[in-house]
Amino acid sequence: MYDRALGCKTMGCFATAIAVFGFFAFLLSSAQEMAGEAKKARADKARSVAALKDGSAGAASKAGRKTVTADDTHLSSLLQAAQVYSADHNGLLPPMKTPEAFRTALFPKYVSRETMFVSVRSKKVYLPNPALSGKRLRSFTNPAEVIALYGPLDTTTPEEEAQTQVIYLDGGQERVTTAEWGQLRKKARLP
Repeated sequence: MYDRALGCKTMGCFATAIAVFGFFAFLLSSAQEMAGEAKKARADKARSVAALKDGSAGAASKAGRKTVTADDTHLSSLLQAAQVYSADHNGLLPPMKTPEAFRTALFPKYVSRETMFVSVRSKKVYLPNPALSGKRLRSFTNPAEVIALYGPLDTTTPEEEAQTQVIYLDGGQERVTTAEWGQLRKKARLP
């Protein structure tokens, strides 16, 4: 009878060992899956960076992503800095009545380089939406429709191809034609 009891205990230990082994196998497979996804993301990023370096739309489309420009990055960084400023100031957005007031509020504490406030393409400063100045970030019910910042009109291209880079309060960005910009500007009551 003692041997039988010992056998039951052994079976219990065996079942526990199998459960532990199963758990570690699950962890290992999850880690391998995450490593595969990270490797794929790094490869996608490398292709996107290559597309940016050679400036070709073909390389960017091979990467399966929209070409990200320096202006896209600058506007994203400025919006993130304004959001961090807001978190540090009881939810209030920084002064945005003028580009100078916006820069003064964010530089150097929230944005470390002054060049971030200038469009790489046009060499002109980005323009904040003055209607957002000092407003509570959470007071906007549809941030995807609120223009936070926009780039100056790109006059380096022919009139029919001129575009303005726009970033919305939710972080979404788009390049709009001169005609589209006129409509957006009017709707947002921008100067």
